[in-house]
Amino acid sequence: MIIEDVIWEQQVADIAHRALRAIEPFIVKLTCPLDVALAREHARTDRIDGAVAVYAQQPDMIGRVDLEIETTTHDPAEIAQHIIRSLRQSDPDERTGTARRSRVHRD
Repeated sequence: MIIEDVIWEQQVADIAHRALRAIEPFIVKLTCPLDVALAREHARTDRIDGAVAVYAQQPDMIGRVDLEIETTTHDPAEIAQHIIRSLRQSDPDERTGTARRSRVHRD
């Protein structure tokens, strides 16, 4: 199962962590520089200009992540393949301990 969301409130993050704790989720965090996020927001007709700027001022609410991918130079297919590879290589026992992080850096 894949759950995709942008976490805007700490309360929502807390609910998600409690709800998913029993299944040992593999948490992927997608990031990009603020200027890229602002340009993407402006280019999309289904987004409200200004939401990214508000979100960028919030503290990180995700906490532990298993995989963090910087999306600026990677297309969605590359990102999906990297997530699949990482899932196949992951060990659920390791995911319950301290964060084991893998990164895709800009080329």
